[in-house]
Amino acid sequence: MRFLIANFNEQRFNMIKATNKNVASLFVMLLMMSFGISVSAQNTIIGENIVVDGDFSGDTLSAAWTVEVPVGTADIGAPSGELSFTNLVGQSNPWEAQAFQVLSADQISALAKGGNWELTFDARTTTDSTKNFHVFLGQNGGDWTRYWQTSGGEGDGDVEVDGEMTTYTLTTNITQTWDAMKLGFEVAGDAQDLFIDNVVLRRVEDNLLYDGEIVIGEDSLSAAWNPVGDGSLATYSADNGEVKISGITAGNIFDVQFIQELDTAQVDSIYAGPYEMFFDARTSPTAETKEIQVFFGNNGTGGDWTNWTPRVTLSDTMETYSLNVTATQNWPQMKIGFEVSQDTASVWFDNVIVRRVRDVPPAAPTVGISTASGVVTLAITPVQDAATYNVYFADSAFTTSEGGVLVGTVEADGNLMFDHSTLAPHPTLVEDFMAHYGVVALKDNGTASALTAVSIETSMGVAPNFIPELTPSAVGAILTAVAGDQMPSSEDMASYFPDGYQPFTIDANRKTIESGTGGDDDADLSAKMWVGFDNSQPGDFMIFYAEITDDILVFAPNSGENPGGAAWNFDTWEGGIAAYSPESFINGSDHMDFETGAEPDYQLRAGYFSDQTLFINAYTGSGNNFDQAVPNSSTIGEQTDTGYRLLTVLSTVEFSGIETANVDFDFPTGSEVSTMPFNFAINDNDDQARDTQVSWSSRAGQDDWWNTPARWETVALVGLDAIVITSNEEDDDATPFTYSLEQNYPNPFNPSTNIEFTLANSSNVTLEIYNMLGQRVATLLDGDKMSAGAHKQLFDASSLASGMYLYKLTADNFTQTRKMMLIK
Repeated sequence: MRFLIANFNEQRFNMIKATNKNVASLFVMLLMMSFGISVSAQNTIIGENIVVDGDFSGDTLSAAWTVEVPVGTADIGAPSGELSFTNLVGQSNPWEAQAFQVLSADQISALAKGGNWELTFDARTTTDSTKNFHVFLGQNGGDWTRYWQTSGGEGDGDVEVDGEMTTYTLTTNITQTWDAMKLGFEVAGDAQDLFIDNVVLRRVEDNLLYDGEIVIGEDSLSAAWNPVGDGSLATYSADNGEVKISGITAGNIFDVQFIQELDTAQVDSIYAGPYEMFFDARTSPTAETKEIQVFFGNNGTGGDWTNWTPRVTLSDTMETYSLNVTATQNWPQMKIGFEVSQDTASVWFDNVIVRRVRDVPPAAPTVGISTASGVVTLAITPVQDAATYNVYFADSAFTTSEGGVLVGTVEADGNLMFDHSTLAPHPTLVEDFMAHYGVVALKDNGTASALTAVSIETSMGVAPNFIPELTPSAVGAILTAVAGDQMPSSEDMASYFPDGYQPFTIDANRKTIESGTGGDDDADLSAKMWVGFDNSQPGDFMIFYAEITDDILVFAPNSGENPGGAAWNFDTWEGGIAAYSPESFINGSDHMDFETGAEPDYQLRAGYFSDQTLFINAYTGSGNNFDQAVPNSSTIGEQTDTGYRLLTVLSTVEFSGIETANVDFDFPTGSEVSTMPFNFAINDNDDQARDTQVSWSSRAGQDDWWNTPARWETVALVGLDAIVITSNEEDDDATPFTYSLEQNYPNPFNPSTNIEFTLANSSNVTLEIYNMLGQRVATLLDGDKMSAGAHKQLFDASSLASGMYLYKLTADNFTQTRKMMLIK
């Protein structure tokens, strides 16, 4: 449904009394239903006037205006510099006498940008009289579809004027243009004279920002915008109505910024929900392209710097860039702007607009739910206008998405099936439970439907990854190696962990992208992380051993007070650890920011400096703002042909020595088991700044895991006597298998292909083929009992048409889906 609506701006202009506002009222009601609150724009950006000769200067009517009037029924001209309608013979239809512009291709192209437009004009009739007439903007011919039209066919385009020359304003949201359009005045409804002047039609954007044009007047930068950084790093100037940032000294992308720090009124107008951000920008022709970081979010309150907007690559031609942004909350300090100093190329900005999406949401989806072998399957019925579906999960009922954890996104043009399994961190924690899911449909611009909640009782599997207590001999060997700066071999490091231990792994099979593209492949960026702890030595040590594959190594400079604090922008690993067990390992931590005291959270960062020294840093965003190298802790390393290896010994008791309110870590021993929020991530810098960050936690992916423990996974801390390893029971000497589904080969194929998979244990296996409509077209295995190890299944697609297909493996608590292409 398309709404063509007139609104009247009471704050800036005189209000026109409409005869019928049913459609406008319906729209306002829908807005209130969608967002629960009416958010008024504080500021506007006014575009250029597209009306030609709307000031009627001179004493003749410009050729830009066309007159239509039956002979002898009116005189229409421009004496005395006004558009005048005199000597009118009243007609029953107002359009019997009219003056209008047939819009040019350029004018129509301007309207095609859409958004809010306002028409202003001065008008009067003769003294002590009133005059009614109609304003037309719309299709010229065809169905004569017009703006300012209500369902009754009359209404908001109707204007009544009196004998005093007054400025009138009509506003509408342009949702469609036509090949032929016109703008004009239809005035023959009565015999009163009419005089019109100063006709202006221009785009008016609701804007959260002040002075979105940035440049005030001809050559002054608005005081609402602030350059950030040392003045020696860049020059900010007005250039032909745009702000130009030049003379940039390359460094971290955030070293040179141009931002607006939001005031209390702006902050108070931000509510959780979708926003649109527009800006015009370009870089130097000599640079061709330039990558910038757009920022909209928390301006460092509590040290978290939460940002909702991505990096954008600019071209050397001024273009309008559009971003869909989902705000989750507001903070006392917020900013919007641009971080630009990744390279030295100059950059220009103009017309920055941030506005709340005012849109009718899609319908709530219908969701079917089933479970088998601990895997819950959601079947989503398509919703009109939905582009994606967000899936949320919790172990208790919830009615809004805030009550659950985002566990996946389903594309509307794909298979509308979503599989999810719950893995207990340790076998002693396995139980049947009621799993609750919520599904929300979203349009392209982020407008969300109401949440559809479903639930089902299901079972659990066991996660393959945990953090074990290490033996005294293993800990002793590690401490000796670190003290002597002698990096143990990969084989020795693996031997210090329990036999069959599976490291936390980031690769093509498990990778959550935080920023950037996530790397080209595993050879470009991947990692394995072994994590353990020690109770035999005073100091409560944690051990982190990382094998990182990275094809180009760029390490942080060892300079400044705390060089490790800025090393996130270079090749490093990062981690999240916490000294408490979440109330529910299913829901995980409920901390949306770091906390101290009884439930403290910490971020870790370790890596090389460019001078080949190494570091281990820790950070918490509260209390004493601990962000420094950890005392009595150390990292050693080795660069390899494929990347680098790091071994870190971390003294956790040092945390409470600095954050004195924080409890110490309490590691289990013997047969004890506890849990902990945990994540690890790897940063990749292939040139001058971080290109991407990927993390292990499947709850992450919003570029804020580092200060949001709710995005971390819950893992088990396991005493020596409670260690249970999933292995191949049929061959104790064999390397333990893991569950995996490989890419089919050949791919593309015609007409047959091989599908390979491995099983960690003897399992009931189902292997199914689906088309892209979500319809099952073949079942290759149907709950077949198969042994642990590697398997190969032939798929013959002779009876199927060419196209993309999905193949789905379900084995006990494991499920995975991949795509394949049949070309005949």
